[in-house]
Amino acid sequence: RIVFDNVIVGEVWICSGQSNMQWDVRRANDPDLEALTANYPNIRLISVPQVGTQVPQDNFNGEWSICTPQTATDFSAVGYYFGRQLHQTLDVPIGLIDNAWGGSACEAWINRDTLRSHERYQALLGYWRDLEKRFDEADAEGKKSLRGMMRANHQPANIYNGVLKPTIGYGIKGVIWYQGESNAARAYQYRELFPLMIESWRQEWQQGEFPFYWVQLADYRAEKSEPSSSDWAELREAQTMTMKKLPNTGEAVIIDLGEASDIHPK
Repeated sequence: RIVFDNVIVGEVWICSGQSNMQWDVRRANDPDLEALTANYPNIRLISVPQVGTQVPQDNFNGEWSICTPQTATDFSAVGYYFGRQLHQTLDVPIGLIDNAWGGSACEAWINRDTLRSHERYQALLGYWRDLEKRFDEADAEGKKSLRGMMRANHQPANIYNGVLKPTIGYGIKGVIWYQGESNAARAYQYRELFPLMIESWRQEWQQGEFPFYWVQLADYRAEKSEPSSSDWAELREAQTMTMKKLPNTGEAVIIDLGEASDIHPK
């Protein structure tokens, strides 16, 4: 006999992106107070381990935990505050799945076949094929290899396979996303890459055009005395343009909350 107890039904949200989403409650403002008050038995938390691989996974090591002062401190701060707001406003149970990976690139979150089907990403895929070839040659010659890069958070499809795919199909209400810093150097590419990622997730989940909300990049870096180009500004523009391309999307603008010297504004 198998018995499940303390089962609740409510809204489940994916909390995804890079380090600004991964940033935990312990490193937020007033962490001691936030931890002491994080006693919400109808909020459930689960974190997905960081596994980068080109082999699609169908499972991961993790379990749901009840939100308590002890469990909340290690959880995504943005995810926790978002879920707490929903719980208090809607008065329904909330489940939060944190799969954020610091420093991750957008293309790592996308199925390789999806990228391969678009001509504009052939150069990106080719770069990684060449890199793999160089690593193979270095290994054959007994040289020091950086092959760990191939399992990390930038190679196309790595995070999709190891982190996202095991959760695809789980009933969700929507996704919150905080990422873009690692793609700023290719901001114009993000205009197409980011919407492609959202569309591909929706297609694979087969739960319709579920809400997908993101945080626009915060203010960061020192001010300049004269007008000049800015890759971060271009990335913000690419994020904003996505709202016109896809339905049920939204953007939180926090340019006034950032700090020039801190890429993780509290």
